[in-house]
Amino acid sequence: MKKLISLSILLMSIVFARAQDKIIDTIPKIDGVYGYQEVVQLDSSYKKDFLYKNAKIYFVNNFKSANDVIQYDSKEDGKVIGKGNLTVYDSNLTGTFDWRVNFTTEITCKDGKYRYRIYDVSIVETRHGGYNQVYLTNLSVDQAIAQTQKGVVKKVSVRLFNKAVKEFQADIASIKIDMAKKDALSKNDF
Repeated sequence: MKKLISLSILLMSIVFARAQDKIIDTIPKIDGVYGYQEVVQLDSSYKKDFLYKNAKIYFVNNFKSANDVIQYDSKEDGKVIGKGNLTVYDSNLTGTFDWRVNFTTEITCKDGKYRYRIYDVSIVETRHGGYNQVYLTNLSVDQAIAQTQKGVVKKVSVRLFNKAVKEFQADIASIKIDMAKKDALSKNDF
């Protein structure tokens, strides 16, 4: 019985270890470009101006300095565009790696709905090796995916890619939460 349990645990750990060597989820391609996009329908009580204010609140809540991030802001168009980045870290025997993932977020509002887009995704990879060596590499999403397929940095690249995708998914969830708030601006606690 002990051998059967030990064998089961060993097999499960092998399966789990192999799952970590693969990209769990990826960044979708829209019209040949990597990014995320969705039109989210809300009820008709959400007016364009109110959704626009929620979009501004999203940028304030999710970026260190919304004023530095926002590149385009038009109440008339109901559109806010910002450039941001996120950083993910990992390491292997050859050193420590971090990816600064740069991206653009656009939220466009209309009565009863909004569209978010996350696009212009690029990566700056920093490798810290022995003897205080630092290597910087600019990567496209295709190059980052290629790194997950072969080479010395395959496993660490897979982990970094999976972490970046999870960060994007969390960001999308945050957009949806902030945009769906009904009382974000009407609440007065004073």
